[in-house]
Amino acid sequence: LVALSDGVYLVVLEPARFVDEVLGWMAIGYRLDDDVALELARISRGDVNVVARGRLWGSSLAGDSHRTMAAAVAAGATSGEWIALGATRYSSRRYPLDTAGSGSDASLILLIDWTPTQQLIDQLRTRLLWIGLARSLLPVAGATVFTRRAARPLRDVVEAAHEITGGGWSRRVPVR
Repeated sequence: LVALSDGVYLVVLEPARFVDEVLGWMAIGYRLDDDVALELARISRGDVNVVARGRLWGSSLAGDSHRTMAAAVAAGATSGEWIALGATRYSSRRYPLDTAGSGSDASLILLIDWTPTQQLIDQLRTRLLWIGLARSLLPVAGATVFTRRAARPLRDVVEAAHEITGGGWSRRVPVR
């Protein structure tokens, strides 16, 4: 890989031979641009960005996200694990590219859209809250019903005992 003033290139050098003599060298390569980033994005299932010298050279992002990423790269705000591009939050991973020459900070930044995962976490949190609420309320409701059913016959016996001690010998306790 070579980082030049107009982009990052993948270059292959091959000797031009005639019999056993090297007549010269052929340099064959292509620029790592948006098309290459799109192809890599299809393979990696993430958004791919080629960055060098504080500039975005190739990206699989489109529209506003592409412009926001270019601005973030120019500002040097792509070093964290998370990048917010507009309303979308991305998990970010930077992979340094080994380029020929010195002083090049070329890298490939892979972004994964966190929105579907965050929605799943939010749904799971809501479900767990409802399960916790049901798990708390069901035993309380069951205990209330049980104690009322168990306490009613005891209350009848206690009331009858009070009446009998007060002289009311005609009091009957219902049998359940």
